[in-house]
Amino acid sequence: MRQVSIEIPDREENEDPITNNQLRYIRKLAPDIKIKGGLENLGKWQASAIIDQIKNHQEGLENDIAGGKIYKGRKLKRLLLIVVVVIIVYFIVKYL
Repeated sequence: MRQVSIEIPDREENEDPITNNQLRYIRKLAPDIKIKGGLENLGKWQASAIIDQIKNHQEGLENDIAGGKIYKGRKLKRLLLIVVVVIIVYFIVKYL
């Protein structure tokens, strides 16, 4: 799970409360999101800002995956595993 920080703007005076659609959408985008005071107490424009930030973070993650930044670490782990297996097989064949 990737952890990110999201800046929540101050609630405007007379700002409408978060809509049910916004609440559902935020929970769909980030099911584990934790907001001090709870999502239900946000204003409509605060929720909109949070949605924009979540989507930007997700696009950044997708770009990292597409660019291979995440897979490079996995490839290295696989390579190390293969090397260890080859060494073990070598010693088994040589000494048995």
